Parts: sequence; structure tokens; C-alpha cells
Amino acid sequence: MKKRMMSIMLLSAIMMALLPVLSASATIGSLTRTVSGSGTLKVTVHAVASATEDGGNPSWSVVVRTASGQYLLEQANGGSIGYSYFTLPSGVYNVTAYPSAYTAITSMQAVFE
Repeated sequence: MKKRMMSIMLLSAIMMALLPVLSASATIGSLTRTVSGSGTLKVTVHAVASATEDGGNPSWSVVVRTASGQYLLEQANGGSIGYSYFTLPSGVYNVTAYPSAYTAITSMQAVFE
């Protein structure tokens, strides 16, 4: 009985050590696009939930920065397909979609309309 209890404790310790690694791998990385123009920037993001821990609902945020990296705007969104709109002056911009935990961004498009 004592040996079995030690095995369970060891297994629990290993699982606790692996939990942060397993959680981190559930989030798929961000996608960035560089776009130039002016007016209404439309960002389309396609995403899926990679686990049911978040209720099966994918969510992410879209961040717009200047070409030099200066933060300009951010908008949170969610669903399997989502749209963000930004009104911007003429310039070159980096648009990044950042997934929340348990979300995988499968594609992103950023175009001026």
C-alpha cells in the first residue's frame, strides 16, 4: 500500500510539473501582416478553439502598430471568423492577431477598403 501511495504521489508531482508546458502548447502563435494605405483597414481572422476549457469559443485581439513598432490601436474579438475595422491615415502598418489561451488562429487578412 505504501509503495502504491508513493507511485501516486510521484505521478502527481510529474503532472504538476508538466501542466504549465501543456497549457502553453495549447495556444498557437500570433500572425502578423504588413499593410500600407489609408482609410478603413479591415482585418479578417479565422480561428478555432483548440480545447473546450474556454467553452469552445475562440477569441483573440488584433493590434495595429506603425512600421517602427509604435502601438496604435487594439480590438478584442472572437468566434470562428471575426472582423476588426480601423480608420488610419496613410502609412505602413503591422497588424498582429494574438490568440487567447486555447485558441488557434488559422489565417488572417488585413486590407484597406
